[in-house]
Amino acid sequence: MKITCLVENTCGREGLGCEHGLSFFVETEGKKLLFDMGAGPLFHENAEKLGIDLCQADMAFLSHGHVDHGGGLEEFLRVNSHAPVYVREEAFGGYYSEKDDGFHDIGLKKELCDHPQIRRVKEAAFEPEAGFLLFSGVSGTRMFPESNRNLKEKSGEAYLPDRFLHEQNLVVSENGKAVLFAGCAHSGILNILDRCTELLGRAPDAVIGGFHLNSPTVGAVSRDYVNSLAAELLKYGSEFYTCHCTGEQALRMLKESMDGKIHGIRTGESLNI
Repeated sequence: MKITCLVENTCGREGLGCEHGLSFFVETEGKKLLFDMGAGPLFHENAEKLGIDLCQADMAFLSHGHVDHGGGLEEFLRVNSHAPVYVREEAFGGYYSEKDDGFHDIGLKKELCDHPQIRRVKEAAFEPEAGFLLFSGVSGTRMFPESNRNLKEKSGEAYLPDRFLHEQNLVVSENGKAVLFAGCAHSGILNILDRCTELLGRAPDAVIGGFHLNSPTVGAVSRDYVNSLAAELLKYGSEFYTCHCTGEQALRMLKESMDGKIHGIRTGESLNI
């Protein structure tokens, strides 16, 4: 399984662009897929420079309804006319970031909701094809990300704490290896891992994505928080690859505490599992 980071916050290859967003292109022995689409068309521009043809994607997955992961949805639908795009049923709701000057819309374009390629998933665990497992239903509360506190969902005229019902995670299994993809892990990476382990009957071999330990509004979490998280992550025995909303500072601290079990992955970099 080859995994290429098409875009995230930092660049690992000259000539590519980066942004506050996330997108991975995944190649298995039988399928090609896209996991998240960044904040806009940049993921596609980078893919072209890397020699990756998004028209060849057999399916796509959107981790949650925030613009830094689904802002490029319109671009993907423009260049790929056949791949189903799996989203949570709640993905096109009203989602906002609270800042000093008010509430800012960070949701997806509502007009894309009824596009014929969109597949809205209601089930808490769903297999679109053999070897692919989408899941939500993450109910744990362990080390819930502190930087979630400024994220809201709109109900009528009220801005309420986001429950992240629009978040889903993907497990890709091949040749005895299970890889967990998490976009921002708003539900808490430990809680997502617990749910994944419950569904698989074991922990995943690798975990890839953002852990939401940093945000432009709230900032980075404390060293004590990161050290506690690192101790818990090590208990799963998985290999971790993180980026995007984890933040550079938190990644450095995690590396200090996790004995080579965690790695950064930047725009343009690939790994084989």
